[in-house]
Amino acid sequence: MANKLITITKTNSGGDSDNFDVFCTSESPDVLLASGVSRVDLEAGVDYIVPAFYTSFSVVSTGVCTGTSTTTPDPQDITAPTIPTLYQPSIEDGIINVNWTASTDSESELRYYKLYEKVGATAFALVYTGASLSFTRNPATNGTSYQYYITAEDYADNVSAASTTQSVTPEAPADVLQSVDLGNPYSTAQLAYDTATSYTTYYHDGPQTYPNTVDYVYTSSTGTTTLTGGGNWYKIENTDYVIQIDNNGFVFNRYDMSQTLSITPSSTTVSDTAGSFTATITSNTDWILSEGLSWVSITGASGVGNGTATVSYTANTGAQRSGTITVRTGDNAFQDTIILTQAAVAGTLYSHSLGYGLESTACSATQQTYYADSSNFATATALYTDSAGATFAGIGYYSDGESWRYWSARDNAFTADGFCSF
Repeated sequence: MANKLITITKTNSGGDSDNFDVFCTSESPDVLLASGVSRVDLEAGVDYIVPAFYTSFSVVSTGVCTGTSTTTPDPQDITAPTIPTLYQPSIEDGIINVNWTASTDSESELRYYKLYEKVGATAFALVYTGASLSFTRNPATNGTSYQYYITAEDYADNVSAASTTQSVTPEAPADVLQSVDLGNPYSTAQLAYDTATSYTTYYHDGPQTYPNTVDYVYTSSTGTTTLTGGGNWYKIENTDYVIQIDNNGFVFNRYDMSQTLSITPSSTTVSDTAGSFTATITSNTDWILSEGLSWVSITGASGVGNGTATVSYTANTGAQRSGTITVRTGDNAFQDTIILTQAAVAGTLYSHSLGYGLESTACSATQQTYYADSSNFATATALYTDSAGATFAGIGYYSDGESWRYWSARDNAFTADGFCSF
């Protein structure tokens, strides 16, 4: 009988192994040789394991193969494994789960399964090789057709016939409308809502127990008619949330009414020189400060929970000025303010006898004494009714008989529009 090249494995302690290519024959144990090595290279007292379908083992003593039992492979082993049964795949949102039954082989050990997949109009392709009885396609494209079949293969390279092909198309789950109980609509500012104990059951298309923004609210569980909110606010029963719904039933605002926020001082007046003060924020949520004033800056303008911020202001070079500093919750549901007033630049005030008239009339022929920050009325930047500079003059036209000026009470500054004459 001719020698046959096979592979034996030497089992080492510790679980790892060495492989040897050897020639195996039934004529004599002495012809069991390692390829490229002599018999003396094989260790004494060590088991050399031959693949299972050869059903052979060798025990080698020093330089001599002894106790060898060799069985050559059956040349007639052409029996393929049984055909595995491929189950109908199960689907989830963007996921396909494929399962099959175990295959058996009467001649050799089962080696592995091969699963083939076809996506849409593409050709079948091998997607899995292994001994497991399941495969998961994740992610899978919703709305796309997937087809599968499977084969089994043994160590003699015999392959079973293909299983029945199974087809499946994953789909996104349909929306399940959730019920939500809303209080009566309230159309005033966002911080107010109806507090009555009477609630009406509506339905929304989100997975939560209360609507989020981007959800729609419906008047029926079938989702055929949206709630016409008209921008009104609705309190959600058994929660601290209110939602605002537009005319199409769309939820475009949702606020947590359990939030608290306040800032101190509520107002403050500072001198005309540069300086700063501390604002104290009391809150149970995140907040941010803003001012929109060119002469004000804020350090520590955001935070979570109780905190402080430093408000700095530049020196004033003109008339008294004021502005608003606002603190808001992160979702803009709540806000509080500080009114900051800075005194006019300190200096000598000059009295002027001025005629006065409203926007629709000429200047008064009867003049009155006013006070300005310049001895030349034509270049004055601030106008007061008192010598202390505590009260600004009212809106209107003023003239000293030589030049006229228009004083804007809104900006507390002179502008050059309009006319005035005596």
